[in-house]
This record gives sequence, C-alpha cells and structure tokens, in this order.
Amino acid sequence: MLTVGIPTVERLGYLEELLRTLQAQTDRRFEIVVSQDLDLPKVTEWCQENAGRYNFRFKKNTCRQGLAGNWNSIVEAAQCTYTAILGDDDRVSPTFVAETLNAAGDHADLVFCEQNTIDENGCRLGGEQWDLASRYGRNVLTSGPIADPLALAWRNAIPMTGSIIRTDLLRKHPFNTDLNTPELEFFVRALSEKSRVIYVPHRLVDYRMHGNSATSTGLRNDRLVAALMGIVAPPHVERQKRQLLDHLLINGISRAVAAGNSQLARRMLESHYFSGGLRGTYFKALLALGTPLASVIHRSVRTLKNRNHYRGAAV
Repeated sequence: MLTVGIPTVERLGYLEELLRTLQAQTDRRFEIVVSQDLDLPKVTEWCQENAGRYNFRFKKNTCRQGLAGNWNSIVEAAQCTYTAILGDDDRVSPTFVAETLNAAGDHADLVFCEQNTIDENGCRLGGEQWDLASRYGRNVLTSGPIADPLALAWRNAIPMTGSIIRTDLLRKHPFNTDLNTPELEFFVRALSEKSRVIYVPHRLVDYRMHGNSATSTGLRNDRLVAALMGIVAPPHVERQKRQLLDHLLINGISRAVAAGNSQLARRMLESHYFSGGLRGTYFKALLALGTPLASVIHRSVRTLKNRNHYRGAAV
C-alpha cells in the first residue's frame, strides 16, 4: 500500500488536476493525504468540500511548518508501507501506483521512476535541456535494482517526485527543516545504510516547471551546502560528493555573503571541496572589507548582473 502525500499551497487548479490523475489510477492500493501548511481559508474550504469527491484525507498544520516540515507532517500521517510526496502542481500517469508498487514488492526501500517536464499550461517541454534523465545521468541506468544507491544520491540523480519510499525510513531520517530543497540531503543520509533501491525507467510523472513553484523564489543553497559538508561520505563515493559540492559551493558562498553570514561563507571558501579560482579570489576580497559592506556590494553586483542578463535575453 502507498500513501500519496500532497503538500499544498494556493494552487487549486493544479491540485485538482493532480487529483484527477490519481483518480485514474489502474491500481487502487493507495490513500491520499493533502496537507495544508499556510492558513489559506480558500484552500481549506475547497479541500473540505472536495475531500469526499476525490477521496483524500485533508489535514491542516496548526502552525506553519515550512516545506520540509510539511513533508514530515505528511509522513507522520501516512498509514501505508510506502509514501510518495508529490508537488500539488505535478501529475502522474495512470500506471504510476501499479508500476512503482509492483517494482517494490515487499523488500525495496525506495523505488523511483522517470519524469517528463511540463510547462505551466501542462504542455510537454522538449529538447535535451528539459530531459531530466539526461541532465542527471539516469539515461544510462538499467531497469531494476541499483548497484550503488549512495553514489547515485551524491550525484543528485534520485528525484523526490516519482519516488516511493518506505515510510519507516522516512520517519527514521526526517527531512531537514532548515532546507527548502531537503530531498538531496535526505537521500544521502538515508541511503548511507545498506539500502535496496529500484529504478523504473518509464516516465510515470509530469514534473511542472513554472514561476510559482515552491523553489522558484530561490534555493537556500548556502544551508544545503553546509548540511552536505557535514555528512561523512564513505571513500567510494567521495568523488561524487566532491563533484556535487564543487558545483553547489559558488552559489552557496554567494548566498551566504549576500545574507551577511561571513562565518559560513569563509567556511565554504576554506573547504577542500571548493576549487577556488577567480571567483574565490573575488569572495575573499569582499569578505576582507567586513560583513556589512561585503554584503551590500555583493547584492549590488548580483542585481547588476541579473539586469544585464535579462537585457541580453531581451535583445
């Protein structure tokens, strides 16, 4: 059995579209939990009126938990062996439940499938840049058990949307509530134990890309990088960890400097995972000016850079 958890915000049109795709499932071995974090009376009213129509349990947090906290709240409410957390703006194919549960059997810790990307209107996005399988290296995976799940996690190749995870594993390793992209940090913690992970290569989920997504306002990469640096990786996955952190560190340092967190910025700059170069020299020079001034200058530089980028795109 599977609990399908849907953390929801004020996107009722998308939510109803997702619920319709769940109604169309060929396999009925699932329950639905819709969890509201923000106090939005319109959402509360709609969910209470439509819970019976779409066969879901509705819960509203008594106080704001944030994205990761709301995910944890869903896990605690789950009544099934496996839990899937879907964005309220995503969609699933009619065989999502059947194919993932059948692949899991009674022994998998995690099963994940492939995704399509869609725009705000639900149209498929084409081209290599929108092919998430190619972007994250999943196009070379074969169907079935993954030989080294932890290495895959450190490559950031396991998606939350499209995964079903043992509920007891989620409760043992709750999502880090300091992050607004907690899945990567969860996977590298949870899969550090001997885990059975299975890949289903079929595109069973539509992942929606749009300007009002939960992370479009900015990922807290500074906090994510700090959390990942603190996780000890076994020697056989150290290369994957180094590659991932080297990719994330510049953005993390940038956000730490802009936020005035010079202590965290220096820790990242001095990390042996940071490759340095001209960008490292720039940040070290900024931090030498002192925290308030460094923050002001860097925010101004970022604003100017963004303006020039958009002007260039318009031309």
